[in-house]
Amino acid sequence: SCGERHAAGTDTMGSPAATPQTPLPKAAMAVVFLIQISEALGGFALFPFVVFMLRDLGVSERNLGFYSGLLGASFFIGQVFSSYHWGRLADRYGCRACLVFGGLAASASSAVFGFVPNVTWAVIARVASGLLNGTIGIIKSHVSQITDATNRPTAFSLFPVGFGIGIVSASYLGGALARPADSWPGVFGSAFWETYPYALPLLVCAVYQFLTSLLACVVLRDAPRTAAYDAVGAA
Repeated sequence: SCGERHAAGTDTMGSPAATPQTPLPKAAMAVVFLIQISEALGGFALFPFVVFMLRDLGVSERNLGFYSGLLGASFFIGQVFSSYHWGRLADRYGCRACLVFGGLAASASSAVFGFVPNVTWAVIARVASGLLNGTIGIIKSHVSQITDATNRPTAFSLFPVGFGIGIVSASYLGGALARPADSWPGVFGSAFWETYPYALPLLVCAVYQFLTSLLACVVLRDAPRTAAYDAVGAA
């Protein structure tokens, strides 16, 4: 009968009944979304001004292409070497702790990069930033823990949106706020901003990353570990 079909979890045509979608944890997903933007800011904020920065640091015209590529890639090289170890730390100490620490480290490294005295220190700062900010995998692991099969696809579909907004924001901030002493001499006409003409966009990124870390500390909570999750970690 019709009632028996519904009791068995099928509709009247014999196909499985649709499972209601569990509501997303909105507060946690909002913080995850902000962390995605933070990741992009750390990686891409320098691209609008990297050539000008390298010229100011004394790089010759013939070497601008090489060092621009090196600075751009060094952040992601650091992430390549640290992402696995960040995952191991997340398994031991929880995703929340690693996301908070990674955000604070990203904030500090962004600020430091605005005050580097030469190319060597610029590369070191970028590599260190990537090493301390390899949390992309942790974000995905955390989302998989706080969602279920009904709402997980929706949650993961937000990742490219957040990262895309972060790239756009990084490009705008890097281009609009670099050399503020030239753009807004009435506000940033002091010797400090002339000495460090690329510090402002990086400091803005650092403040954003710091505030995002505070939100993560307040809002995020590690989900209880499941037997299936422990089995994957032991494999």
